[in-house]
Amino acid sequence: MNRSCWILSFCCLAITPTTVLAGRVISLSVELNGKQVLWGGSGDDGVPRPYTVWRYLKTTPLKQVEGFPVPTKLKDPSEGFLKGDIVVKVQYGAEARATELRLKSAPGGGWLIDPQWVEVNGPPGDAVEEERQITTRRAFNRSRREAYLRDSFLAVGSAAASWVGCLTVLAVLFIGKSRPWLKWVCVAALVTGGIAVAWRFIGSPYFPDDERAYELRSYAMWAGAVSSGLAVVTWFFACRRKGPAEPPGP
Repeated sequence: MNRSCWILSFCCLAITPTTVLAGRVISLSVELNGKQVLWGGSGDDGVPRPYTVWRYLKTTPLKQVEGFPVPTKLKDPSEGFLKGDIVVKVQYGAEARATELRLKSAPGGGWLIDPQWVEVNGPPGDAVEEERQITTRRAFNRSRREAYLRDSFLAVGSAAASWVGCLTVLAVLFIGKSRPWLKWVCVAALVTGGIAVAWRFIGSPYFPDDERAYELRSYAMWAGAVSSGLAVVTWFFACRRKGPAEPPGP
């Protein structure tokens, strides 16, 4: 009973994902007198800080909530405005208040907030320094991504080596031969298969495009688990198979 519980626990752990692979979704909204009237969304890789995230308002069109007509100027319907108790919110960015807000219709539909207002009311900072830090952090993240992918290929290589060892032992046993080194090949196949399984739980993917590497580790884990079990079985038969009898002495 205890053995069955351990096996079931291992299987549940193996099929449970360690990390949700997703980018950062950023919501943007404008509230007028306590009610949301404009909304929009953007996204990034999680690297930019509030200084940059807030300024997504300059390029992200906002859609009006159903049932709310944006007041426009009679002479130029492409220009809108809001008056009242206005709150502009940008997730992971900042929040600012105003009593009047100028809008400009976006080419693809929706509304863009006056870029000058966005700049004046956004978090202070140095654009050049902010860009430098973003570049540095992305370079660091890229190195982590490459390391994770490299280790994933190592996991696949370990599983492949385990299978090669198992198939070699099976081939030798199938043709009716026995060699003293077969047991060591089984041990090596068991170890490399175990390494492939272990790599599945070493490290975590941090980025959306790590899904391929994450899947490689999952495939390697299952291949390594099967080959490890096969290595144990072949080791058992290799130990039982006796070598050819030595000819009697003179």
